[in-house]
Amino acid sequence: MKKILNLIVGLLSLGAVSTANALLIYETYAGVQLVNEGERYNFEFDMWYENMEGTNSALELTRDAESIPGTEWEAASISITLWSPDAEFERTRWAINAYDLFGDVSDRIYRDNFRWNGGVESDYYWLTATYDFTAEDLDYFQEWGWGNVRISASSTNPRNDNDFFIKRTSMVVDVPEPSTILLTSLGLLGLGFTGRKAKKA
Repeated sequence: MKKILNLIVGLLSLGAVSTANALLIYETYAGVQLVNEGERYNFEFDMWYENMEGTNSALELTRDAESIPGTEWEAASISITLWSPDAEFERTRWAINAYDLFGDVSDRIYRDNFRWNGGVESDYYWLTATYDFTAEDLDYFQEWGWGNVRISASSTNPRNDNDFFIKRTSMVVDVPEPSTILLTSLGLLGLGFTGRKAKKA
């Protein structure tokens, strides 16, 4: 009976690890930046330390993320919120780059163009685009915890001046809670204790 109870304690300890919530860390820029055709704005993301690079736009860093260097990320995503008061089609180009130790672009994670129409249904038309990192993307970015997003307005057609507003740019990363490490240790100790008790029996 004691063997069974010890085994249950060990398994419950490990089970607690799988149900522990991940810790979400955010880095966010917010404000208003008009993007005219041919213009490009950069948003730096440093998820390990205080963000020193910032942005060349009018948006401000409203939330600066900091996490333990080398922590393995479980998931990450980047989102941008755009706004256009006119009914013309807009074309937005954005790219996500990962930096190496020396600040050089080591890998381009994502690049895309998308077209969207402005204020057809309302006077204030919003668009939020989100990109979820793949496992390979996570490896690129979390190696140094540093990268950027470049957002620009591409030409649509000769009769349309492409312009829109950036309202928000944000990166969210899921990292294990500090308590998860403790729970893992307790789970392993519990199973180890169970093994030793079984040998003595």
